[in-house]
Amino acid sequence: MINDDLIDQNCRHRESSYADFCYTIEVLTISAFLISYHFFGRPVLMILRIREQLSFESLNKTARSRCLSFQEYAYDDTSL
Repeated sequence: MINDDLIDQNCRHRESSYADFCYTIEVLTISAFLISYHFFGRPVLMILRIREQLSFESLNKTARSRCLSFQEYAYDDTSL
């Protein structure tokens, strides 16, 4: 016969171990980010800005503005 109390205790132990593991991973991730920001603050911010700039919308706007500025330059008679 299976002891229900033993099964419940075992399940609670596994759940608490999993929660501890998730908490440890979360703390390590946050710590790694804070340490990298402390020592390499500018590169971390630059990477975040580059990632933001590489979004499809910003690339589309950049390409469109460059195309318009090239067209304005190409059709400007005073530049010749």
